[in-house]
Amino acid sequence: QLVAQSRCKNKIFILIIIGIYELRYTKKEAYSIINFLVEISSLLDKNISTKKFVNGVLRNYTRKINTIEDNLANDPRFKYSIKDWWINKIKSDYPLDYISILESFNQIPKICLRVNPKKISQADYIQILLENNINYNLYDKKIVLTNNIALGQIPLLEEGYVSIQNIGAQKLLEFFSLENAKVLDACCAPGGKMCQLLENYDVDITGIDIDKERLNTVTQNLKRLGLNAYTRVGNASDLKWWDNKEYDFIIADVPCSASGTIKKNPDIKINRTANELENIAHLQRAIVNNLFKTLKLGGRLLYITCSIFKQENEDNTRYFTQHNSNSKIIKELKILPNEYSDGFYYCLIEKIS
Repeated sequence: QLVAQSRCKNKIFILIIIGIYELRYTKKEAYSIINFLVEISSLLDKNISTKKFVNGVLRNYTRKINTIEDNLANDPRFKYSIKDWWINKIKSDYPLDYISILESFNQIPKICLRVNPKKISQADYIQILLENNINYNLYDKKIVLTNNIALGQIPLLEEGYVSIQNIGAQKLLEFFSLENAKVLDACCAPGGKMCQLLENYDVDITGIDIDKERLNTVTQNLKRLGLNAYTRVGNASDLKWWDNKEYDFIIADVPCSASGTIKKNPDIKINRTANELENIAHLQRAIVNNLFKTLKLGGRLLYITCSIFKQENEDNTRYFTQHNSNSKIIKELKILPNEYSDGFYYCLIEKIS
């Protein structure tokens, strides 16, 4: 607070942060750290008051470190390194679970594997893991490595026998049961759900994505796994790409805040703003409204986000069904972030007469 109130120059502010870090986390003598950084401050700012200020802040920190840490330990902003608006929104959406959600954000993400059944059974692949002394757990009948290892150490990854895919992202198959269906995967990059579907079902699938470079990643994944699909650049919020042939099933894995993936994308806590959510929610609604026009009567659209915010999830699907009388929610699933999974939301919507 003293640093913030002083409105000191950015370089001095950074210097003090370095000092606090060294005082807290290194084994150097406090006097040595402080004396060195005070001298550095004089090189950055010739004003004698700057040296006194840096010296005063750091010495004050060493005297009050226990009191400061006790106070911060009870403040979720500092305990979880997250802004007020995140805390308030999560607490509003999940009054009983918000602490466990905040705690999950600081967990180390685990490597989760999806086995390609066209090349190997899960039991046979587990045997290969054991032969390579790679420990694992089965969570929701899916493989989670106990310890994170280099990708090059994962057996048969490059050969397409397995893929890395979060446990929550593998829930697609619980909503799909159609053979020989005509399927659209909108916003398909990097292609995990498309590939999972093709590994398990004989379907005619088209994938669109607005980003040509990201589509190249989809193509690479299809090739690695020995799968085939038609992909093209297309904006899911318009119909310029559509050939007027209706789909039996649509995967609408829409752009979102990615608030459920903070474990592996911690910068989201800093870069995402509350004001962005309203724009994101409107884009999601526009995409779903647009895609629904390409769905056959009796066809189903699976709305997916990797967000935990109700504004992007239940609020959106309720808004859609309330404004489209020919739609009906069939099945819904919310996954809150935990030790094994990121946060996800799934909602299956059917097109009725």
